[in-house]
Amino acid sequence: ESCLGSIPEPTNWGEAIGQLEQNYQKLIFSSYLLNQISTLPFSFTVYQRMKELCRVLEDYLASRNKKGEMTPKSHEILEQHFHGDKAWFSDESDDDLRKFEKQLSFIDTRDDKKKLYRFHGKIKTPQVRVYFEWPIPPEQAYIQIVYFGPKITKK
Repeated sequence: ESCLGSIPEPTNWGEAIGQLEQNYQKLIFSSYLLNQISTLPFSFTVYQRMKELCRVLEDYLASRNKKGEMTPKSHEILEQHFHGDKAWFSDESDDDLRKFEKQLSFIDTRDDKKKLYRFHGKIKTPQVRVYFEWPIPPEQAYIQIVYFGPKITKK
């Protein structure tokens, strides 16, 4: 913990993504994230919120049992962060999926093919979204983060 505290805070998006990759080993970060988020000026507040979203996703993976099955802790994480009006993570509406299907298709790092991703984490100010694969099958020990950038489905 003291070693992590000695690492200087990031001052740009490249450093921020590098620190996220270092700190969250169970998450796979797309090589496109830097290009996506670089359309916005660096914001330490957005970076901190991104860290929180990554922490929850990694906590979810760590909460599953050795077979990858959900535990009471996994259910608690889902209830706390994936349900309700103020949920940190949610699915896209069917209407937005139809309207923005092309924009919500991102490269899967496993086969370099574009796929539709519907789940996202929310950062409110400015409106930034983090798209990731969901649900995670029991045999999979990681989550891909495929987009980190401005909200796509603005109306």
